[in-house]
Amino acid sequence: MFPITGFKLLKDIDTQNYEVVVVSPSTPLLASSSVGTLEFRCVTEPVRRYSPKIQYYQAYADSVDLKNKLINCTSNLDRKKDKFNIQYDTLVVAVGANSNTFGIPGVGDYALFLKDISDARKIRQRVIECFEHASQPNVTKEEATGLLHFAVVGGGPTGVEFSAELHDFITQDMARLYPNLINSVSMTVYDIAPQILGSFDQSLRDYAIKKFTRKGINIRTGTLVKEVKERHLIVNDIGEVPYGMLVWATGLTDNPLTRAMGEHIMKDKSAKRYAIGDCATIKDYDLPATAQVANQKAKHLRKALTQIAQDGGSFERVMPFQFTNLGSMVYIGEQKAVVDFTSTNVKAKERGTLAWEGTMTRGMYSSNQEKNTITNYENKKTLVLYEFPNKFLIFTIMTLKAVAILRGDKPEIKTCGIVTFTQENENAPTTIDVNISGLEQGQHGFHVHEFGDNTNGCTSAGEHYNPFNKTHGAPTDENRHLGDLGNLTVSEDGTVKTQIKDNQITLTGPNSVVGRSVVVHVGADDFGKGGHELSLKTGNSGPRIACGII
Repeated sequence: MFPITGFKLLKDIDTQNYEVVVVSPSTPLLASSSVGTLEFRCVTEPVRRYSPKIQYYQAYADSVDLKNKLINCTSNLDRKKDKFNIQYDTLVVAVGANSNTFGIPGVGDYALFLKDISDARKIRQRVIECFEHASQPNVTKEEATGLLHFAVVGGGPTGVEFSAELHDFITQDMARLYPNLINSVSMTVYDIAPQILGSFDQSLRDYAIKKFTRKGINIRTGTLVKEVKERHLIVNDIGEVPYGMLVWATGLTDNPLTRAMGEHIMKDKSAKRYAIGDCATIKDYDLPATAQVANQKAKHLRKALTQIAQDGGSFERVMPFQFTNLGSMVYIGEQKAVVDFTSTNVKAKERGTLAWEGTMTRGMYSSNQEKNTITNYENKKTLVLYEFPNKFLIFTIMTLKAVAILRGDKPEIKTCGIVTFTQENENAPTTIDVNISGLEQGQHGFHVHEFGDNTNGCTSAGEHYNPFNKTHGAPTDENRHLGDLGNLTVSEDGTVKTQIKDNQITLTGPNSVVGRSVVVHVGADDFGKGGHELSLKTGNSGPRIACGII
């Protein structure tokens, strides 16, 4: 796995003075994708895009021969046969850290983690499986209640954020698909610590706990999970607790590669060996294992490597690393978050400015995993409703913008384009700017569909987005699907560039279209008035020709 630290180092790295070789089996994750807030392809970062001069091998670094300056690798494509060595001159280790199971029996066998893209897929799939299983006619009410108990172990930023995202996903999406099961759903956050979000100010912890309690998310602090079985947790004070899905979001432990290298990496300062991110700590300089710290370490090393190359290998002008705390943020659900500036050097009077909020959205990271929740909020203003002496509560996200990149339903279809959604505030209409090419001249139905999934082409997007269970209609009709956006009129050259204003589409709240799909159809939408058997369902606009995830 290649953590965010490594990517930050690669960005603008000096390829004039260094021949850069990257060894990594995979790409990093923003964990919101585990419940569909972000599509998987939106949270992975292709290594090769940084520079054609960077050589990339999709492989595992099994060990490092520090004496002979060799990395022993196994290909991630064919692990049985493909082994090779890479000679290096300068070594940077940025392999991150692993989730700490604390030796608790069964965790590795039955828990799910939040470390890479495969974990996110497993979590989303497991949530759906739990609902499907619970809906079977031969499942008792007691069994369904167990299947729909979602347990999270870890009350730090990662566990809290994941719980909030999962709650949003269940109440906003799964509740529509399984309305008869929603009252059987329960969520519990377990932590051995006396409170969740232990690194945050007490007033912010209290606020987060209050919000979770109102949502029905149970918080069991001071609780030790002693063992994990296939469908039960063994908890110290109450014994067996059934669950359908368990996500383990506790602290970090050494990566096997860094454990094997141990202190050897630091024995010779002139050996040009460096370690950054969660896999390394600085002696007598205790810093949290957050993405904010890792990001700054990577930028520091990138500048240092350039300086060393310019100075002919001398370390004399390289300054020691200094961390600048930009604050901590944790998403707690329903477009709300808590932000703590307690440990920063920013004065309270400076924090109410949009300039500071802009700095915050570009550089503040919340979790101790390799993710940065601010990705959801970049280029947006924030409305601060409560100010504490050294921290803020952020309640409402404003001036929202979302983008869908449209592609043809099949490889041979050359349709492509961009659809941009903008909403100035939660009560304002949404402006939809459309710029698409490669269509046949004429009118084409244009709709938002319920799922942000184009895995099997546009079919995976599901039906029109219709949370209020209405019949299909025109954009100006009161009685219409929320996703009914009418027709696009395509010119003779196969392009359409237009702007739509819609009073029902929203980018925030429980009926947000963010994370869903926008679809263009082959034929015209009859607005439900064509008399065809599909008119009141789809507008009889024919097959789907292009789509993209918002």
